[in-house]
Amino acid sequence: MIDRDDLIARLRAFAAANTPALAAGRAVLAVSGGAASIATAALLCEAGVVRAERSIVAHFDHRLRGAAAAAADRAAVEAVCARYGLALETDAWADARSGEAAARVARYRFLGAIARRHNIDAVVIRMYRSILGDC
Repeated sequence: MIDRDDLIARLRAFAAANTPALAAGRAVLAVSGGAASIATAALLCEAGVVRAERSIVAHFDHRLRGAAAAAADRAAVEAVCARYGLALETDAWADARSGEAAARVARYRFLGAIARRHNIDAVVIRMYRSILGDC
């Protein structure tokens, strides 16, 4: 089991060394509603890497998994936003079709539009193993 303080220190060091745009505490956090993205948003907030008043959570519904799954995902995203005082922007894929590559392009366009609209230079998509090491 990894020590919480050690994990936070490693996350802060990784962000400082690899993502200078996060130094200002501003980011668009892409949060799908799945465990990994919820944990990423929570950890970034807990570590003080992002600040709620200067960051936005972006949730994009790909419309590929059905209404019940989409509602559950959105509820999880809303809960993490409420817990950390994060603003939330959402959208859904108007032209849903099969294919993860097309869904990824639509999601990245959505994230880029939010970042440009709010003049934010950092978009956090997911947490990589290189941050966490061998935990």
